[in-house]
Amino acid sequence: MMAMYQGFGYGFPLFGIAWMLVAVGVGVLIYGLVARAGRGEPRSTPGQPDDPLTLLKARYARGETTREEFLQLQRDITGKGGSGQ
Repeated sequence: MMAMYQGFGYGFPLFGIAWMLVAVGVGVLIYGLVARAGRGEPRSTPGQPDDPLTLLKARYARGETTREEFLQLQRDITGKGGSGQ
């Protein structure tokens, strides 16, 4: 009867612990990948103004800047002497 258990010996319980560690490791890996994907940079949505001149025009249209500020910032952004639109 002893020959039936020859390959296991006293180390058999360690195989169960090893498989539990593998399962926990896979779980931690999946959790880490999901958490990392959630912290990514926000993607720009279509129609969202990306360039500074568009943002400046929107601020001017909302009345957040005066005409003089708008013209000065427009010159700063474009590098030209802008006369407004």
